[in-house]
Amino acid sequence: MKRIGIVFVCLLIAAVLCFGACGVRNVVDNLSSGGSTPEDCFDFWSMNGGYRIAAHYRDLMPAKVILPSEHDGQNVVAIKDGGFKELTIEEVIIPSTIKTFGYEAFCNCTRLKKVTLSEGLITLDDRSFYGCESLQSIVIPNTVASLGELTFRDCFSLTSAVLPDSLTVIDYGTFRACSSLTTVTIGSGVEKLEEYVFEDCSSLSYINYRGTKEEWHSIIKMQGWNYNTGNYTIHCTDGDIAK
Repeated sequence: MKRIGIVFVCLLIAAVLCFGACGVRNVVDNLSSGGSTPEDCFDFWSMNGGYRIAAHYRDLMPAKVILPSEHDGQNVVAIKDGGFKELTIEEVIIPSTIKTFGYEAFCNCTRLKKVTLSEGLITLDDRSFYGCESLQSIVIPNTVASLGELTFRDCFSLTSAVLPDSLTVIDYGTFRACSSLTTVTIGSGVEKLEEYVFEDCSSLSYINYRGTKEEWHSIIKMQGWNYNTGNYTIHCTDGDIAK
C-alpha cells in the first residue's frame, strides 16, 4: 500500500511538471469539480474593458469547467472565437462578468451536458453551441439581447429552452434539428422569428409565450420558422393557440 502511495505521488509530481495544475485535474479525475478551474487551463488576451478567454490545455481540460471572472486584476469579459470548440468537457459555468461569446465558442463540444449562464451576458455569436449533442437544457439570462444564427443547431439531446423577455429576435436556425426539444419558453419582447428557427424540431409540443394571443400573432414569422415540427400548442397569458 505504501509503495502504491509513493507511485501515485510520483505520477502527480510528473503531471505538475509536464502539464501544470490543469493536467493534474485531468490525472486525478477532475478533483477540481468542487472549486475553481486553475488559471493555467486558460489563455487570456487583453481587450477593451478586460480580457478575452479561451482554453489552453485543450486535451486536458477537466470535465467541469468554471471560467474565472478576473485575470490580473481585470474582468474576463468575452470568450474568444472558437475558444472552447470541440473539447470533451461535460459542464461549464459562465461568470456574470462575461458579456459576449465569440463565433463557435463551444461548437461541437459533443459531451457537454450542462451550461450555466449568468445575468450580465449580452450576446451569443453565431453557432455558439452548434453540435453540442449532449446538452439537455438551456436557460438564457434576461440580459441577453442577441442570439446568433444556428446557436443551438444539432443539439439533439436538448429537451427544453427558456428565452428571456430581453430578446427581440430569434435568429436564423437557432434550434434547427433539435429533434428532442419538447418545450420552449419565449419572452414577450420577441418581435421576429427568423427562417428555420425550429425546423426539424420534430418533438416540439409546447411553446410557453409570455404575452397575449394578440401579441403572438403580431410577431413577424419568416419562412419555414416551424417547418417539420411537432404538433405544438402555444400557451399565451390569455389562452392557448393550436399549431
